[in-house]
Amino acid sequence: MLNSHKDFCFCTLAFRKKYRELAKQLAADLETHSLGTMLVVCTDNPNDFQNLTNVFAFKKSREGVDYCYNDKRFALKKALELFRVTIFVDADTRITGKVPEREWMSGITCKGFIPILEHPPNQSLPGRKEAIHKLAKKLELPLERVSFVQENLFVIARDNGKEIQFIQEWGKIGRFFEVQKVKTKDGNPIGLATAKVGWNIRSDGWQELAQIMEHSFAHWDWQKNQVRTFWDKVLDKLQFEHWQYLYRLLKTQLIALLNFDFYYR
Repeated sequence: MLNSHKDFCFCTLAFRKKYRELAKQLAADLETHSLGTMLVVCTDNPNDFQNLTNVFAFKKSREGVDYCYNDKRFALKKALELFRVTIFVDADTRITGKVPEREWMSGITCKGFIPILEHPPNQSLPGRKEAIHKLAKKLELPLERVSFVQENLFVIARDNGKEIQFIQEWGKIGRFFEVQKVKTKDGNPIGLATAKVGWNIRSDGWQELAQIMEHSFAHWDWQKNQVRTFWDKVLDKLQFEHWQYLYRLLKTQLIALLNFDFYYR
């Protein structure tokens, strides 16, 4: 149930117990630093949040094939159905100070810090530059208009339906990278979708938000500390999670076939 009189909320993605616990911590921080502000959580287990009065949790199964980065858009979609403005923040973030309340402008407010092709991983990692060039051509976008967007903290405000188009374009572009087997975080799809809907990146107010956020990068800490043996990997293949991966892969490929020219030519 929503009990906020405000026109903005926070939203996040929380799949698996570890990230649900981090999202609960984020909700507690909001209670301390922004009383009355709701946190909309896209999660695999909403029941985990049922006792938190400042959380609106809804159930969603993961769709991303290798990673769930682009599933963030589902949190945004639900949040924008409920509020005029939503602030997306990764679940592994702590809020350390009073959240500023301001009039957010329509569209996207974020740190779009460099042109998309100048982002170092896009120059060095296999297939990324080629995939971005292909997408720009298909989307009829001059790449000098496209920025890489910092994806762990950004603001979206309703813009007469453009926000819906933005979410749709993000999904389409994210799927292209997956079908092409090019691994990328969501800063590339977000940047391309932003340009496609004709939004100019705004930064007013973003730095104020960033100053009170501490991002722990829990995913990278987990990967760094994990030691996996050959038998661990064999067991993964035999477990349910592997079959879930195959299901997501098949579903993505079948959806892509419905727009064959865009995804495969």
